Amino acid sequence: MTRRYFPGLISACALLCLCGCGFKANEPVRTPPPLAPPPQLSTIAATLSIPLSDIAGLLNDKTTARIAELHDQPVKCGIGRCRLTLHAVRTGAISATAARNGVMLNIPFAADAVLALPGIFSFVHAKANAMGQAVATTSASIGREWQIVPRTQGVVELESSHLRIGPVVTNLADIWNANDELLSRPLFKLVDKKIAAGLHEGPRIEKFWARAFAPIKVGKKPLAWLVLQPERIRVAQPAVAGN
Repeated sequence: MTRRYFPGLISACALLCLCGCGFKANEPVRTPPPLAPPPQLSTIAATLSIPLSDIAGLLNDKTTARIAELHDQPVKCGIGRCRLTLHAVRTGAISATAARNGVMLNIPFAADAVLALPGIFSFVHAKANAMGQAVATTSASIGREWQIVPRTQGVVELESSHLRIGPVVTNLADIWNANDELLSRPLFKLVDKKIAAGLHEGPRIEKFWARAFAPIKVGKKPLAWLVLQPERIRVAQPAVAGN
């Protein structure tokens, strides 16, 4: 008996059998693409400087010659409540120099004072004419809307300011500093007011901010832009360095 093989016929039969069984291959496993790395965080630092000469010029331009003025005002004088009439005027320019904790201000002035004893001895008076200076230190912080908030504190130094009323000898400088709420504090509040009103850093900061975060063209083919997206801002407290 003779056997004959037909290879082509066998292949066709196998193909028909596979098609008849509805064979379907499994879909390949898809691996999700890796996550893009987070954008690189950068820090932009900027320093805004105000020359001390600008602060001194501001105070000299915006303050009057009058430093303090009282008319028959009750004051603490060491022996009770005396009454003081005082007129003090600036005799020179206000200077500003660097200090450890801020800006040191020197305000030279002259004062004329009349002190009356308390009570039934109010008719007893003593007069003093003194030259002196107010020495103050102004520190600052940053408030809302980028406003500079100054805080000035200091003392008054007077030369040859002795007041003699009979057996009582006192000092105009001691009386001045003992009544700082009437004399020194208004002066230093005036200094703070003029500094705060004259120094406006908001527009400078806004201008820098707009320039820092404007898109920067970094490529032509292909077209590419560097875009900075601000996340947070930190502001250091004002400090004095040099002038």
